[in-house]
Amino acid sequence: MVIPILENLSASDANAEPETMDSFAEIIGILTHRNPLDGKDYVFFNVRWLGELDDLDDETDLPRYKIQKRRYGAVRADDPANLSDLENTMESWSSYIAMPALSPDKFPYFVKDTTTRDEYIRNDYYFKSV
Repeated sequence: MVIPILENLSASDANAEPETMDSFAEIIGILTHRNPLDGKDYVFFNVRWLGELDDLDDETDLPRYKIQKRRYGAVRADDPANLSDLENTMESWSSYIAMPALSPDKFPYFVKDTTTRDEYIRNDYYFKSV
């Protein structure tokens, strides 16, 4: 399942206006963590990030997305030169997000491309009830 995520791109400067970006990620696992101080269970998603491809789908002219390897730049400060080959493959990398990171917008419906194993088509015309 693909979910929308509202990413915070702002630096740690508390006086700066928050800058955000809409992103999408494929859920590959769900986990909980019980906080020993308050006894509450917190839910996290294990996700693989999707990156928008330049080309639209040939048949539908809808946006295409591909599972990304690692996140670099403003979103992630990892230096690709310091990563092992295993760390730099899309199958080996995932990250964890908390429930508050989910976007409040209506979920778009993503269709997995049957000709590739790591691409999705974002269906802007039809929505699946969740």
